[in-house]
Amino acid sequence: MRRTLLLTTLLIPLTACGEVGNLTDKLNPQRRLPTIAPVATQHLQPGGEVSVALSVTPPPNGTPITGMDLVNPAPDLITATLTGTTLALKVHPSALPQGLIPITVQVHVGEEAARLRIPIEIGDLITREYGRFNAIREQANLPAVTFDNEASMNCWMNGRYSVVNGRLEHNQDSSLPYASPEGQACATRSNLSMSSAAPGAIASVTPTTTRLFTAPFHALGMLQPTQTSVGIGTYSQLDSSGRYARMGSGITSLREGSTAGAAPMTFPGNGATTDLGRYNGGEWPDPLTACPEFQPGSTGLPLIVSTFSAVETTATEASLTVDGQAVPVCAYGSTQYVNTKDAPGNYVGGYRSAQDIGRSLLKSSGAVFVIPKQPLEPGRTYRASVKVNGQAMAWNFKTASTLTAQSLGVVGEVQLR
Repeated sequence: MRRTLLLTTLLIPLTACGEVGNLTDKLNPQRRLPTIAPVATQHLQPGGEVSVALSVTPPPNGTPITGMDLVNPAPDLITATLTGTTLALKVHPSALPQGLIPITVQVHVGEEAARLRIPIEIGDLITREYGRFNAIREQANLPAVTFDNEASMNCWMNGRYSVVNGRLEHNQDSSLPYASPEGQACATRSNLSMSSAAPGAIASVTPTTTRLFTAPFHALGMLQPTQTSVGIGTYSQLDSSGRYARMGSGITSLREGSTAGAAPMTFPGNGATTDLGRYNGGEWPDPLTACPEFQPGSTGLPLIVSTFSAVETTATEASLTVDGQAVPVCAYGSTQYVNTKDAPGNYVGGYRSAQDIGRSLLKSSGAVFVIPKQPLEPGRTYRASVKVNGQAMAWNFKTASTLTAQSLGVVGEVQLR
């Protein structure tokens, strides 16, 4: 079914959307570039199509527009054509759920051009991931955040780079296919994931958000009270067998950033109910290297205490009980985390050891982890306690009657960076 959207003309570019060139020249009669009114995210199903009427305002200095064209980074997924100021989009019937894909419209004035990135979502994977992100923040008694279209498009670009090149790192190699400044921006400031699953499985679940919140080093940056927005992007393509979807994803996070002065936080939050029960593995740095005999899949959801003071931390006297029965736990802070197993990670500025990154993340949030040796059970009430640098923290939380599945029948190792 075809939809047509008519957008009213905006005479002033909207800087908050980051959409058009020369934004600093608002209201300047000598401005040489036209403006393009921002366009809302286009949500399309495989085989779906839409026409978008673009609104273009010529430069106020009278410079004539010399042409319009577009840049389509995914012609294998979307057919995009521009006729006058009407953009026609059609998604290929076999396209997998993913987004946000940036279709860029360019309006030329001589050798210069104003540009607008239009976000496209195929299916509703990103919409569901965003809803899940805020739902899990609520499990830590934290407020919801808004959605960042620009960051989402950047993370789709980095996801494609990761899948095509088999590289999941916080730094792109500019010599490789699909490397870009936009993708680099996502790689630098986001939690990253790469995995495979049956195509049908990703049509109704939220694999990236759920996995990353159960990985404690990554959860830290998404459980910051001062976080106000999030970008979530996923690129998907079939593998060579055609049986499985390979997914590269990114979720923006306040990595190695503390929320100074905020009240201490626990995850799950005091009095909250969580539907997460276990840690399934795949995280770098590995959170279990400091916990001998703890194994992914048979380990419970890592519990987090963040004091939001950027100090070294030590965890002592940790405990977890359910119905008065003790659950064995492993607890550690920044001074106690040890990891000599994982290879160094590629960051802007050079490689860093997993132990260094893990300790730095814990210190930046003044955090400790309390990891149960066995998965949490559904429909139970737990009481947790731990001393952080000698200060006692205790809280209660519940588990939902049905816990969310955290496995999609993944082929190969899930990677979380």
